[in-house]
Order: sequence, then structure tokens, then C-alpha cells
Amino acid sequence: MSNRKVAFSMLLLLLVQVVVPIIPADATSGRSSPDFNVSVMTFSSGGSIDDAGQIKLAPGDHILRVVVTNNGAGAGSAILNIVHRASASSGETPVTSIDLGTIGGASSSNPVLINWTASSGDGQTLYARVVSVADTDTSNNERPIDFDVTMYHEGTVLGHNVPGPTPGFTDLRLNHSVHSYTATVRNDGVMDLSAVYELNFTDNSNPSNQVSYWSNTQILAPGSLLYPSSGSALSVSFDSTSMMGSWTMASKIYFNGTMWTNMIVADVIVVTFSDFIVDLSTPGDRAIEPGATTTLTWIVSNIGNTDTLTIELGSDLGWHDNGQNGNVISINAGESTSIVVPVTVPSNAVKPTLENVYLNLTSNSASPYTARSVAHVMVGDQYQAEVVGPSGPVTVTPAQTSSLLFTITNSGNVPAAFDITAGLSAAADNWQVQASATRTDVIPVGANVSVSVQVTPAPISSPLDPGERNAAGDSLYAWLSATPVDGGIPAINSTQLVIRAVIAVDPGPETDQIILTQQDIIDANGTGGIDRILSLSVEVRHNLGGTVTGGVDANITTSAALFKPVNTGGNNEAARWITNVTPNSVSGLEVGEIFQSWLAIDGPGDELPLAGELVVPVTATPILTASQQANGVLASSVTRNITIVVPSVINGEIITEGPLDADVGNLTNFTIKLANSGNDLSSYRLVIEDDLPDLWSASIETSDQNNPSIVANLSPSMADHPITGNAHISNVTLKVTTDPQAPADTLQPLTIRVEDRDTGEILSLNTLLIRVEESINFELQPTNHTVELSPYENPLTRVYINNTGNVATTFLVWLDNSQANDVDFSLESPTEVIVAPGYLDSVKIRLTPDLEASADELHMTTLWVEAVGGMNLSASIVANMSADHHLEIDVQDLISVTPGVNQTIDVEFTNKGNLQEFLDVTAVIEGGWEFSWVENQMVLPINGSLENDLKIVVPALGGDFSLANGDIHNVTISLYHTNDGDFLFSRTIKLVVAPLFLVEFEDWPTEVNYHRQWVRDWKVTITNVGNKDVTADLQYDVLRAGLEINSLSWEVSQPAPTSLFLPVGQSRELSFTVEAKEFEPDLYLEGLLRLTLTPDDSEVNGSAIAETALKMSRMFAYKDYQISLPPADNSNLTEEVIWSHIPGLAGEDPVEYMIELCDAQRRVNLTQLNLDPEDFQWSFALEVGGENQELNLDNDCDGLSHSVISLPARPAWETNDPLKVIVDTPNRPNILKNDGYDLTFRLYHPNEHNGFTEYTEETFSFYFATKASLNISEFRFDDDEMQEGSISIISATVGNIGTSMAIGVTSTLTCEGVEVLDPVIDHGLMPSGQTYDVQWEVESDHLDWWAQSTEVSCELQMNGIAWNGTPLAPSTVTRDSTVNSWSPGVTISFIAVLVLLGGSVVLLRLVGQNDKFRLAAIYSGVLALGFAFHLMGLVSSNWGGPAILFVAALWVWIMTWKSTVEFQLIHEDYQRARKGISTLYSDHFDVLSNSKRQLSIILAMPILGMIGVILGFPPQMNPDSTNMFSLVTYLIVVVFGVTFLIWYANRMYGSLYGRLTEVEVQASRIERDLGDPARLLTELASDGLDISSIVSQPRSTAAAALGNAPESIVIDWDEDVGVLMDEEENSPESIDIVLASEDVTPTEDSIPLEEISGEEPQNNMEGIDVEDLFSDEEVGIDD
Repeated sequence: MSNRKVAFSMLLLLLVQVVVPIIPADATSGRSSPDFNVSVMTFSSGGSIDDAGQIKLAPGDHILRVVVTNNGAGAGSAILNIVHRASASSGETPVTSIDLGTIGGASSSNPVLINWTASSGDGQTLYARVVSVADTDTSNNERPIDFDVTMYHEGTVLGHNVPGPTPGFTDLRLNHSVHSYTATVRNDGVMDLSAVYELNFTDNSNPSNQVSYWSNTQILAPGSLLYPSSGSALSVSFDSTSMMGSWTMASKIYFNGTMWTNMIVADVIVVTFSDFIVDLSTPGDRAIEPGATTTLTWIVSNIGNTDTLTIELGSDLGWHDNGQNGNVISINAGESTSIVVPVTVPSNAVKPTLENVYLNLTSNSASPYTARSVAHVMVGDQYQAEVVGPSGPVTVTPAQTSSLLFTITNSGNVPAAFDITAGLSAAADNWQVQASATRTDVIPVGANVSVSVQVTPAPISSPLDPGERNAAGDSLYAWLSATPVDGGIPAINSTQLVIRAVIAVDPGPETDQIILTQQDIIDANGTGGIDRILSLSVEVRHNLGGTVTGGVDANITTSAALFKPVNTGGNNEAARWITNVTPNSVSGLEVGEIFQSWLAIDGPGDELPLAGELVVPVTATPILTASQQANGVLASSVTRNITIVVPSVINGEIITEGPLDADVGNLTNFTIKLANSGNDLSSYRLVIEDDLPDLWSASIETSDQNNPSIVANLSPSMADHPITGNAHISNVTLKVTTDPQAPADTLQPLTIRVEDRDTGEILSLNTLLIRVEESINFELQPTNHTVELSPYENPLTRVYINNTGNVATTFLVWLDNSQANDVDFSLESPTEVIVAPGYLDSVKIRLTPDLEASADELHMTTLWVEAVGGMNLSASIVANMSADHHLEIDVQDLISVTPGVNQTIDVEFTNKGNLQEFLDVTAVIEGGWEFSWVENQMVLPINGSLENDLKIVVPALGGDFSLANGDIHNVTISLYHTNDGDFLFSRTIKLVVAPLFLVEFEDWPTEVNYHRQWVRDWKVTITNVGNKDVTADLQYDVLRAGLEINSLSWEVSQPAPTSLFLPVGQSRELSFTVEAKEFEPDLYLEGLLRLTLTPDDSEVNGSAIAETALKMSRMFAYKDYQISLPPADNSNLTEEVIWSHIPGLAGEDPVEYMIELCDAQRRVNLTQLNLDPEDFQWSFALEVGGENQELNLDNDCDGLSHSVISLPARPAWETNDPLKVIVDTPNRPNILKNDGYDLTFRLYHPNEHNGFTEYTEETFSFYFATKASLNISEFRFDDDEMQEGSISIISATVGNIGTSMAIGVTSTLTCEGVEVLDPVIDHGLMPSGQTYDVQWEVESDHLDWWAQSTEVSCELQMNGIAWNGTPLAPSTVTRDSTVNSWSPGVTISFIAVLVLLGGSVVLLRLVGQNDKFRLAAIYSGVLALGFAFHLMGLVSSNWGGPAILFVAALWVWIMTWKSTVEFQLIHEDYQRARKGISTLYSDHFDVLSNSKRQLSIILAMPILGMIGVILGFPPQMNPDSTNMFSLVTYLIVVVFGVTFLIWYANRMYGSLYGRLTEVEVQASRIERDLGDPARLLTELASDGLDISSIVSQPRSTAAAALGNAPESIVIDWDEDVGVLMDEEENSPESIDIVLASEDVTPTEDSIPLEEISGEEPQNNMEGIDVEDLFSDEEVGIDD
């Protein structure tokens, strides 16, 4: 194919495209482009609600649900961006970005679900933004949702099924069974809630008796905006089997959330529980017309047990039938019956009279009740009218309209409206009858309105038609009926009509309707308009019934035409039509003759005729002759209407001409004009026909926002004739966006199709040319971006210049670094850039930060780009320095706090980071203490510091917190980022609880009254409720009233405690007295006692003050008169009330006071207890002058009359003669705890009472004490003495001497010294006045063997609980006794002591005869001491036994020493043997050994016998280790003493007699040597020997012997004696012993030394071994 052919083909294709579109266009656009918007944005998960237009979210996780809709015809891709803004002043934070892909035209994306976490705060916003390059209309691409994030709680009770009162009752009656009710609740908040349903019942007869039933607790999850929460059911059941009588039932729903709770009372109703219940349904209210009868039907349903009911009827006006009154009906359980009562409304009853008919049904059951019901019958509405017509007959003329005026009067009893109907009494063709109104307004009772009835008889036909009943003289009746709108009987009335005799001329047009077609109108337009000629056949007509003689003249005319448009307008349309009749008159026209005439009709020629109907009236008017008029004939004109129907012609077109200049690449709006070129009101649809090139788009927008392509109800141009205006023109906006790269001056044809909106018919095609203007335009990408930056980076970033214009453009580039701060921004691109249309070029910017660049400051540069000859644009580049959160908290590490005293802690926060910090400040205190910050949020600048006070609410002592002295509570101070809640820094400090002195006073009086010089006691319990044991200093001050000055009229009696030790949590009693010192006080003397407690430890905070007002009073209650029990004979009791005459204004003279009882309040409500007051009567009297004056307990002192009792004259200040109150209490057993009276007396001074208005008033309480009192009346040991190891009985008499029953009473016996076998006796309930005899068995332990007795202490304690659950004061009694050791008895012991002591004395006196008596005396004495042991209890139970044991040991030891005299004989005999003298014993060694052994055994045995006497048989002693050890130790000590004494005596005698023997030997030598003194001295001197050594060194007795001893024996003896002598010389003790031995006086049995020395020793010494004799002694020494 040649190039020419190709070019020709393309040109042809373009021309065809312009003329005939080859691609169907869419509804509004020249090409398919998308139009995105966010159609749905809501929350589908997580708590969220719409609270009256304000959306609230719960903190935490949520799911955001977004749907994007494409309203355009073309598909397109889109990106969904979710952005969060925390407040109106904060910046936007991206949440997420989601690529939605391609969304088709007129469709929506699938729901997009986005997880998002909400933080607390108000005024937040989430934005959903759709970004699409293809979407040219971005005005609808964003959708925000505003909300508050808060922990909002709201629980709603949707309903419950608790029924209302049972029909026939004012309360709800329920049977004794299980009932269940349900409440429906809903969580209308955003946080989880728990809900529980409570049914609370309160016994109406005893409000303190309450019971509750609960449902299960249900967790209610919050709803969301998409899925609101639904209701949940809470069910609770209760069993009413045991519930009797009337209760108040409250339905309560409790909602609990996070730090939130709420209770809603859903219903409160009185409920009666009974087995007899009926349901009485009440007939419906009704209105009955006067004179009518209705029946009232009650349905009675028995939902309880079988019952009989008595009927009681009544009414207010007596309209009911009373025949059933008094009847009795019986209804079985579960059955129903009806009671029907007729009611007749009197005929003269007037509205709105109301009759109330009463029905009472009274049960004859064991639990009677009455069900009541009231039915209402009201006089009903009577709708009635009266119609009055005009008086007749009325003459009417054929074809002419006559008006008949009817009057309608409301004759009923209520205002009413009436439907109006009119007609004729007989059928008459072609007559027209029409009432002026079809319904009246509401007519008040008795008022009336008028209604006109238009009657037009039929025109006269030729010949006359009998069916038309219009012949002269014909008669009909015209009637009108009025029917009440709300029902009732219609009212009717009529008027006679008579037809008049007339002669008429009928114009007789050939047709009465001309119907034009659209084509007729279109063809006639511009050619002169519609032209029509109609023939008229004029004819004479009459109703005379006969012929009319003579011709009739007539005129034929047309009157003004009438026009009715199809839609609107056309007020002057009739003037556009012209009519004319030719010829217009006729003369002498005979009956039956037709005259021909013509009617010419000329329509509008300038514009189309308006669619509608044009009525042209043609009238023929006869002219009668005089004779005709004389005959009473009326000339009647006849008018014929000719209707011309003009059809609607729908047409429209665009009347705007092009070309239209469009801005390249941008949306350009053009206003084009659409004109209605038809003849009727029309609606159009505008459609762009042409398919524009790529990147072109066009759309149409009319004034209809919902249908932008529709122009509705545009009127035609002739509708407002003759006005010429633009009402038939509508301005339409054409929106065109050209290809951004379209060359300048390009002409693009655009065709708009105009369609009929209703039929879719194409009305016109209108082509407009769009011319592209030259455009210099560009955009920067991105316009804002952030570069993450650290101080050690210098990155490069780019901004792109997109030339969106249609010409190549030169751009100037520069940077504005005015906000760069510590970051250097520099260009690395040319400052001039040329960019071709449709292309991009980049600008490079280098970022270099300073090392000290702040992360909190704005580091931004603005890149400015200017198009030469065009506009300027800028792009912002922000350097985001990485954040360094360096925070410090400066606060004291250890802080002392005082319980109950709030502590303010100064905290300094410092920011050493590189950004300004927005901080939330929190604190966590161990123990959950409350706290607050002066500022919960802070803004901390870089290197800045702020002080913030932490205010801690330190709990007071006595709560649930641990506040012991020295307790440490850690406080953690934390900093969080305000925006995102991230943790930044924390520090922990310690709070140390300081010691606090805090006390509570119990029984401290606020006011104390006095008589003269009275002393009043303060017995106060002070409890240390502080946190440290404290010794408090007590200061007593008595001040003058109202002053801080000490008063001398009162004094704290000494000694009063000045200090008091108060341990933590313990109570201490403080007692002191205050004395009134004034001897003659007046009545107005007052003082103030102040007790100040101050801790003596200065480190303890706090002090305490207690104050009492001190006053003088003539009469006051200084005690309650608690009556324990009335006497057994129920006699009266007498109580005394002290009073005195304290002078006031009237002076000090004796005065006869008057006293009056003003009030008597019973302390017990007998009615509540269902007790008969006759059984519990009290009476009181005052004994005055020996007579009892009864007190009237009903007396009231507030009236004008007073019942006073005069008292004897009373001297001033005298208190000796008190008032005597005689009390007559209820007789036994009618004793109620706390029963009695509070009697209020007034004491009147005869000269000061001022009409009985000035007095001393006091209330005195007389009552039975309300507490039980445990008492131990007797406590004894049944045995006078207890023996060790035996069981004894302890008895007691216990009881309750109070006036109230004691509960859980126990008697507990505890003893020291004996074992109680069953110590606790449980008495259980102990009524008042009861006593019990109780016994315990106790078993005594064995005593210590040396003890004669031991003390026993037994304590009996009674414990119990009072009627109100409080512990009773225990009653305690202690008794002491003695447990004695085993004893043969005092008598036997005493006799045995006397006998044995006497025997011992006698035996000692016989010792001189035989030493054996000494041993017997020892035994006798020791046994006497054993029996004396049992008598020591009479002297000393503590030291008697040990004293006896000591004396016994001493006795044995003394007697042992004396018994060793036997050793003296043996030693003397042995010394004789040494001297060679004859001896008594041959073997002294054996004799001495046997003597020692026998003496040891014999002398050790007595002590064992004494132990046997002491312990008895079998032995009575405590077998513990201590006793056994001490007993054995005692025996060992005594036996050892005996053994030692024997050993010592033997040694002493051996040494003594050995020395005496040596002395004798030495003396013999001296005597020998003195016989030759010279030789002796010479020898001594030559030997150099010491005389003393010679004298002191004895020689061996063996050597002194006559030579018979062997040499070895002599050597051994010398050695032994030498050793003995050395010891004696070197030891002072030895010397003393020797000297002592020299003083020993030999007994009379001993042999004199002289005798021994005078005897010959040689023979006696033979065979004696001295070593054997003393071997036993040496062993003892060595040991």
C-alpha cells in the first residue's frame, strides 16, 4: 500500500470517529477513569462505641476495617495509607500502607483489616487516604474518624422479667416454691465489665432481716462500632418455701470494671408469699352511648390452693347490677371462673361522666386476703347531625346552575366532622349535582355550618328526552346527607326542584374536541401556527311540550378560552390563541330549522404551543319576542365547550458554542448551557459521546448532586409567556482534563448527547471543540521527606522536577537554609535545570550534621524551584537526628515519713539528651499508697531541669497498711514518653516510717458534773495505736472556762500518774481523780480538765490531748441504775439519786425545790417482740416525807400545766438526803435484758424557774443489766490436806448472777503442784440466776524426798460469751493448799520421837557400862529424828526437813567420833607390846582392821533406817533423777563422813601413842646418859652433833628393846618415824596436831603412862610387827 493510501485511510478513520463514534461512551465521561473514595471506615474489634456522636475507644488493640469504593467507570490501582494524629496540635504518624491492587469500576475492595494499638488520650484522629495516579478527583480520597481513647465504662440494664403486682393486688403474690427471674444487661462501654444480678429481700415486719440471692457473675465484653455489644441474660433463682408474709424485693444489678463500679436498681416491688393466690383480670375500659347497656367480665384464676371467695360489688353512680353481691364462689387450684356484671348508662347521662365499678373478692382461707379490681365505664360519644335545606320549591333552568344552601347542625354530644353527600331523589340523565364540600371541619356541639349544592339540569334535547327530566314543570328533590366521620347515623334533608319553561338556541359545533399530534405542532411551528375551522349548526330548542310559533333571533359568540397545562406554567397561554365566529347572528330561526355558521381557531405562530388542553366556549343567546316573554317563557342561552388537546413535544439541546480553552493537564471547568426546546416541562440526561485520547478525561456535573448527569424539570420557553427569560436554560459544568503533554492549541472534539431522562430517547447530539492552552507547569517529588541522620553521617538525597507542562522549561534551583540549624544542606546539582515536557530530572542535596545537632530541633531546608516565566514550588527536606534519651532524677534516697501526715518530696528531673522530652511521670509505692504529682506530664528541654513535687498520702495508722516503726517502702519514680508510652528512666528511693505517737481514749468523758467538793473518778483506757512503744509524760491542767488560766476551783488529786508506758497495740488503764475544791460554789462555776500526753522520746512525733468540761450541777446522772434481778419476793427496789441545792441567782437560803417527770422512754419494744405489756409492767415513785408519790410515765413537761412534786427544804450544798426512787419491776420470770425506762426529770428552783422554763434536766436510766455475770460462789478442797501420790476432790459452785443468758460457758481449773485430770467443764448455755455444783479430781505428785510438804495453788476461771457475741469478763478464784509427804501421823510420830529420844538419852547414860549402848543410842536418836521429820511441818514446811537431815548427819558423825575411843584401847595395848609389856590382843592389826570395818558398817546403817522412816514403805518420793541423785549423794556424804572420821581417829591415836612411846624411850636414854655427863658432852662435841636433832630424833622402839627385835624391823621403824617427824617439822599443821594431842586427856579406861613405863616390855614386845600395825594408816594417807 502506498503512503498516500495509508494517509488517506487514517484521515478517513479520524473523520468517521468525529462524525460517528466507533466506541460507545460511558454515562458521564469521555474515557474510563476511576474515582476512589473510602466508603467504609470503622472499628470491628476492640472496645469502641459511638456515644452521642463522640466515638470512644478502649486503650489497647483494635482492628480498623476499611473498604475502598471505585465510583468511576474505569478500573484502577490504589494504595491505602492509614495515618494517626494523637491530638489536634500534634503531627501525623503513619500507621501502615497497603497496596489494594486493581479495583474495577463501580465496585469495592474487600474489607481491609488493620491491627492498631490505641493509647489513652482525647481528640485523636485516624485518616484513611487513597492514593491513585489514575484518580483525577482527589477531593473524596480521604476519610477521617475522630475519637477519644479512654477507659469508658457503661453498663445498661435492658430489661427484666420481674412481674408487676398480681392483678387485683397492690403487691406481687408468690407461692412457696422456687422462682427464677432474668435481667438482660449490656456493656455499652469500651472496657470489659462483670455483671451480677442480686435479688434482695427485706422483711417488712423486721427490716433488719434481709436475705439476698445472687446470679452467677458474667463477663460482658464490649462491642465495637461495626459489631455493637448485645444483651446477656443474668438469671437468679430463690426458694421461697421458708419465706412468710410481706417482703420488699429489690432487683439490683452490679457492674464492676477497672477501678469502676456501679449499681443499678432495676425494680423494687413488695412481694407477699402465700399458698392462696388468685389472679383477677380487670375488664377493659369502655365508652358507652347514653341509654346503652354493657357487661363487665372479670376472669378469676386460682394459681394457689383451692379457695372460696366472697363477692363484694359496688359503684360510684349505681349503674351496675348488684345481684351477685355477697355470693360465694369456690375455685379449685388451677381453675378459672368469670364474674359478669351488667352496667346500664342512663339515657340522660352526659359526657364525660365516669362510672367506677368495684369488685372485691375476699378469701375465706386460713390466710385471708382481698383481691380488688376497678372497672371503668364512661359515657360514650354520640355523633349526630341535623340537616336543614332551603325552603322549596326552587325553580331551576335546564343547562344553568342553581345553588342550594343547606345548614348542618352538630346535635350530638361531641365535636364532630361529617361526610357530605348530595343527590337527586330520582334518576335524571345529564344532570349535574355537586356539593361545595365533601367533608366539613370539626363542628362544635350545637354549632352549624352551611354547604352549597350546585344543581345543573340537563340541556334541552331536540326532541325532549324524558329520561333527562328537564321538561317544563318537571319536579325532583335535591337532597344532602351528613354522615359522622367517626360513625353514627346519617342525617338527611331535601328541597323540591321545579324545571322552568325555556326556549334555547344551541350553537351545535361539529365536534367538541380537537386532538393535535406532535407532528402537527412541529409542522406548524414557523409556518403561522395551528389553524382549524369548525362548522356550527345553530338550532332552536325548548321544553314547552308543544310547538313555538314565530321565529327566534340569536347571537353566536365565543368567550375567553381557558387553558390547563400538562405540568406547570401557561398562565397566559390562552391569549396566544385567537377564535372568531362567522356569521355571528341569526334572525327568525324556526324550530327545527338549522342555521350554518363557522368557528375559526388560530394557534400561536412564534413558538410551539404549550402542552395542555385549551377550552374554547361557543355560546348561542336567543332573543324572545314580547309575546313569548308574556307567556312566561324564559330565553336560555346554550354554551358549547370545544377542547383542543396539545400534546407534549420533548426536545433539548446544548446552545453553547466552542471552542473552549482548556488548561493543559489540569482539570478545567466549563459552563455550558442546556435549553428546553420542547413545549413541556422536561428532564434530561447528558452523556459524553466521544472516546477521548489517552490521558484525556471529561465529565458532566449538573446541579443534581446525586445524579450529576441529570437536568430535571426544566420548563419550556413559552411557559412564562409573555416574559422572555432564561428559565428554560440550565447551566451545566463540563469538566475536562487534557493530556498533560498535549501540545498547545490542540483542538479536541467532544460530543454531548442529550437524552430524555424518562424514555432514554436521544434528543440531540452537540459537538464542542476543546482547545489546549500553552502551559508551563511542573511538580516536585517528593515535596516533603525526612532523612534519618546520625552525627557521623553525611548522606545524599534527591528531589525530582517533573515537567507536567506541555513545553520544555528552564528551572532555577536554590536552597533556603534558614531552618537548617546544626545540619549543613548543600546543593550538588546545577542551579539551572532544563526539563522536557513529560520528563523528570533530579536535584542532589548533601546533608552534613554538626556533632552537637539536637534531635529535638527542626533541621530543615527548603528547596525552591522556579520555572522561568512560570510558578515557584518548594520541597522540604528534614534531617531527623537520632534521639538520645539521657535523663536523670535527682531526689533524696532515704526519706522519713510520718503515718497520717502527707509527705511532699522534691524531685528534680534533668534532660542531658539531645532532644526535648515530653514525659509522663509516674510512681509506684510499695503497699499501694496513694500519691499525686503536681505535674503528671512535663516538657523537659535539652540540658534543662524541672522540679516536680511528689505528694504522697501516707496512710494513717490502724488501716490495712503496714506502718511499723522503721518499715521501709520503696518508691519507684519512672519516666515514660508521653506520645508512645515507651519507658525511658526510673529511680527507686526508700520511705522510712517514722515513729508516731497516736492514742485512742476509751471511756473518756466530755463533761463531768459535780456537787460541792465532790471527787469524781476518771477510769480511762488508753490504747497506743501508734507504731512504737512509748513512755508518755502526763500533764494535768485544770483551766478556767474559756481561758488558758489555771483554775483553783478544781484539782487533780495526787498521786496521779505522771508517766505511762504504752506498748504498741496494747491498752493501759489510767485512773485518777479530780476534786471540786470550792467550798461554796455557785451554779455557774465551770472548768476545763486537759490531759496532755507527750512522748518522752524526742524522736517520736505526735502528742495527745483529752479534755473534759467540769461543771456544777444540782442534779445529774452519775451512774446508770442497773438492776441485776428483782428480789425473790418481787418486792420493790429503792434507788437513790443524789442532788443538791447549789445557789444560783436567788441566793443561798434553804429552798423547797420541785421535781417533775417529763419523759419516760421504754428501753424495750414489747410490740416488736409480740409480748403482752401487762406481763412486763414497771412503775416508779418518789419517796417524799415518808410517802411514795407515784410518777405518771405519760407526763409531758412541754404543756402549760405541770405535775410537780415538792421536795423538802434543802440547805445550800447539802447532799445527805438523796431522792429515793421506788422501782416496781416486772415480776419473775418476766425479766428482759436491758428492759427498763429512761426517766427524764426536771428540777425547778421555786424562785428561778421563770414559768417552768428554767430548770436542771437530767435523764436517769433504770434497767435490767444486759450482760451476764459469771460468778464463783464457792471454791474449796474437799480434803483438808492432800497426801502425795493420792487423788483428791476439788469442788466449786458456779453460776450466772447477771440478767442475761451466758453462752458457751466453761469452768477451767488450773493447778500448780497437782495434776487436774479433766480441767475443763463445758456448761454450754447458762441462764440468768442459775448455779451449778461442779467437781474435779486432782492427783498429787510424789514430793522430793527431803520435802515434808509442798504448796498447791489452784485457779478456777469461768469464761463465756454474752448474748451479743462479746466475751464476758472472766470470773477467777484462787485457792491454796498443801500436799504433805507420807507420814505415820502426828500422834504416832510425836510419841515415837519422845520414846526414841528418851531411849537414846538412857542409852547414852549407860555407855560407861558398855560401849554397845552408844551404838544403840545412835540408832535410837537417828530413828527419833526420822519421826521428827514428819513433825517439822508444824514448824517450817520449807526448812524443817533439811534441818532434820542435817541434824541426823551431824548426830551420826558426832556419835561416830565418840565411838572411835575403841581405837585408843587398841593403840594403848599396842604400845604396851612395844615396851614388852603384856597386852590384851595378840594381833593388833587384825583387831584394828576388824574394829574399823565393823564400826563403819554399824555407824552407816542408822541413816538408812531414818530414810526408811521418812520415805515409808513402799517409799513415797518423786522418782525423778534429781531426787535419786540427791538421796544417793546424801547417803554417800553421811557414810563418807563416818568412814573419814573412823580413819582419822585411827590415825590420830596411832600417831599420838607412837610419840608417847618415843618420849618414854628418849627419857630412858637421857636418864642413862646423865649418869656420866662429862663423857656425854665430850662425845657430843667431838662429833659436832646438834643436841636438838638428837633429842628430836627418836630411836626405834625396837632398838630400845632388849635386843629381841630383828634388825630389819628396827630399820623400817626408824625410817617410818623419820619420815613422820620430817612432816611434822615442816608443816605447821602437824605441829598443831601434836600440840593438840598433848592436851588430850586420857580416858578413865586408858592405862597411865607411868604404869606402862614401869612394866617390863621385853616379853610383851615379842612377836609384834609394828609395820603391820600401821600399814592401814599409811594406805589412808597415800589415798
